[in-house]
Amino acid sequence: MLWNLLAGRFALRTHHERREFTVYNLVVMPGGPKQLAPSAPDDGETGDWDGVNPAGPAPGKVDSDGCPIRPHGSRGASGRIGKGDCTAHRRYTMDHLARDLEILVATDNLAWSAHVVNRTGMNGEFDFNLKYNNFARFLMTLPKSPNLPEFPDVPLGPGLPESLRTQLGLNLEKTKQWLDVLVIDQLSRTPAEN
Repeated sequence: MLWNLLAGRFALRTHHERREFTVYNLVVMPGGPKQLAPSAPDDGETGDWDGVNPAGPAPGKVDSDGCPIRPHGSRGASGRIGKGDCTAHRRYTMDHLARDLEILVATDNLAWSAHVVNRTGMNGEFDFNLKYNNFARFLMTLPKSPNLPEFPDVPLGPGLPESLRTQLGLNLEKTKQWLDVLVIDQLSRTPAEN
């Protein structure tokens, strides 16, 4: 119904075509995955999926490594980007991780988007922590400006790809792949009358 509305009211015309994109395949390294504990079976509590909030404050308590302790029954990830960053993931699938990595890899490469495809072959939900310092690397790319604050206390720790390899036994392999895209051929700025 929405598609018919857009086509009728805004003269929307589209077509599909295939284009080549840079893609990062999320794969398991030789030696297998590390520190990916299968999530405990659902004990009847229904934790709503709250996605990832890496820029928000760590909720509640933290463990000895400074990683957030997710509440019992929760699903998702939380943590902080900055010095000593650690993101805690609970009941996470590899598809969830690949989706979140698309945003983080794009930020690390200063791109608008990045495509990450789960090629791990791992099924199920996992609990794990991931420590990396994406924010410090991002700060180094900012142009010098008197309007930007200084961040002298932010150490340059391991970046996201290195942390994936050393902590989780996963790797991002860069490749090219043809993907289907939707191309807008026509769209009127003024809607047609009812």
